[in-house]
Amino acid sequence: MSEYEISDLAQGSMSIFLTTFGVFLSVVFAYIVATYMAASKLTSLQLSIVNGCFLTSVSILGYLVIASFKVFYVYAAMNEEHSMRQSADSPVLVNFSLPLTVLLAGIVVGCLVFMYSVRQEAKR
Repeated sequence: MSEYEISDLAQGSMSIFLTTFGVFLSVVFAYIVATYMAASKLTSLQLSIVNGCFLTSVSILGYLVIASFKVFYVYAAMNEEHSMRQSADSPVLVNFSLPLTVLLAGIVVGCLVFMYSVRQEAKR
């Protein structure tokens, strides 16, 4: 593969990463708005359904975000010989997969805590 093809693959995979991350954030903010507007009015069954749908969707989207970032990292670190760059001349690439995973998990936990706090305030 030529340098151009590798950079095109890296750019395409970064585009997919940014798209999936944007969809992830859209689902999260939709959940936050729905929580603020309707959480106090939901029954236990409705709450379980909403939380189950939320956790399922963000789990799938979170996996896609992490997987697309890993694909980007591999293409961005690749050279023309299909091996990872190891020379001192090339820029240092940092694999942010683990910090990104912690960030996404923190966002999901924060959303669930927000739901819990809105429900507790409604009971008072």
